This record gives sequence, C-alpha cells and structure tokens, in this order.
Amino acid sequence: MLLTPTLTLADAAPSIWLHQGRYLIGAQQTAQALFDALDDDLHPLVLVLALPVDPDSDLLPVVAPAQADLPPALFAEAVAHGRLKQLRGGPAYTSFMEDGMSPQLLQRRIEMRGLRSAVQYTLEQLDAQSPHVYFAAWPVQIDSYFIITLVRLQRKALHTYPSLRPGRFYINGRPLASSLLEGALFRFNEECTKSLTEPEPGAGLLFRPRETDELLRAAGRSLLDTPAQALGADPGVAVLFNTLNTISSLRYEGEAGEGRLLLARRGHPNLEEVFALTCPT
Repeated sequence: MLLTPTLTLADAAPSIWLHQGRYLIGAQQTAQALFDALDDDLHPLVLVLALPVDPDSDLLPVVAPAQADLPPALFAEAVAHGRLKQLRGGPAYTSFMEDGMSPQLLQRRIEMRGLRSAVQYTLEQLDAQSPHVYFAAWPVQIDSYFIITLVRLQRKALHTYPSLRPGRFYINGRPLASSLLEGALFRFNEECTKSLTEPEPGAGLLFRPRETDELLRAAGRSLLDTPAQALGADPGVAVLFNTLNTISSLRYEGEAGEGRLLLARRGHPNLEEVFALTCPT
C-alpha cells in the first residue's frame, strides 16, 4: 500500500522564508483532506519550488522538503524560459484588462503565467515515464524568490476521472476546469496563493484552513463553468451549479430521480423544441 509522507516542522525546516515549514504542513494537510475526499488513491504530496527572481544572481533553485525526489537544477532556466514564453504570447498567456487593473498588474500577471507555464512544461517532461503527475500553482514572489507550490498525484488514479475537453479559458485567460479533480486543483492552488500573499506568507494555512466540503463545492462550481462557457453563456450568469444542485434535490413521486442532461444553446439548428419550462427548478 502506498502511503503519503507526513511532514513535520523538522522535515520542512524554513530556508527561504520564515513560515515555510508551517506552510508546507498546512498545505499538505489541506491537500490530503481535499483529494482523499475525491479518491483515496491519489496520494497527494505538496512541495515548494523556490526560483531566484534574478536568474543571473548567485541564488540557486530550491525544492522543499529536502528529501523530495525532484532535482532543483531542472528548473534553473525556468524564469528565463517563462519570460520568453511571455514574449511569444498565445491563448494561455493572453490577459484582458479587468476593471481596476493597472498596466503594471497586467504585465505582472502575464509574467507569472509565463513562469508557471515554463515550470509546468518541465514537470510534464519529467512525468513522461513516471507513475506520478505534478501540477504547478501560481508563482508568488517572496523576497528574492518566486515561490511555486507543487502538487504530486498518482497518475493511474488521476486518469480514471471523467474529463471534458481541456484547453478552454475564461475571457480573462484563466483556464476552465475540465474535471472535478482539476477544479479541486484550481481551488487548492487559490488557497495556497492567498496564504502566500498574506502579510506573514504561509503562516495562516496551518491554523485557518478552509473546510474540505467548501472547497469541493467551489470545485463543482468551477467545473460547471466549463459547459456554460461552451454554450456561449456567461458562467457567472448561468449559475449551472446552483440550478443542477436544486434539480438533483427534487423528488418525483417521493423518489429520487436519476438521469442525464443534454446541454445545448436554445435555438440550436440540430434540436427541435417541443415544449419548454420557464423555470426548470
């Protein structure tokens, strides 16, 4: 039986910033609870990758905990490659100006997206013949390092999850979830990013974690944004999660219903509307 290592403060001794040890323990506990709720065979392992902001400095990449089987030298060129990806552009690096966003913040977002993409590419090359799959979170700068949280999952369990077509994006460039598991990854990454951007980076995740059920509901909402966007609807307006959640709670003649739904744009040329409900719930 495969067991996920249990981190202690000694294992995750701070080396880059003050609360690194507490952050790693808190992130591991959050990931364990979240992904175990989806599948006991995912065996999540959380790591921290620290990359020097200035690739020409004397600082070296660091992976924590130290006993992790992930050579830091693999990521020595990630910052430079990320900036090159940013210059090349493409759907995954395009961001639209949002209300209240300064040009500097927009530029920073594009830079971080390029860095994350470069790290993820390196991880995917490493994963090719491995029983594990790594996922990189959004980079956060702490002092002279970019801190990137990594999650390692078991490939076999990961690939048993049903998935929609990947490679879809919100209009602001953020990726849409193609599965409930990917939605859970997005929510976990958000929690990590929030914790690392607090005044005391990483200190609160161990003592103020979000409830697993709350993260799973958020993951479900993320997943259902994907079919809404595919239908040409604004995911924020469509609120498919709330609608389907209500439908699933309804009973027919006192019994729980079972079935499937076909989602399509109203007026689609391949469909004929026989009757319609003004309110499906």
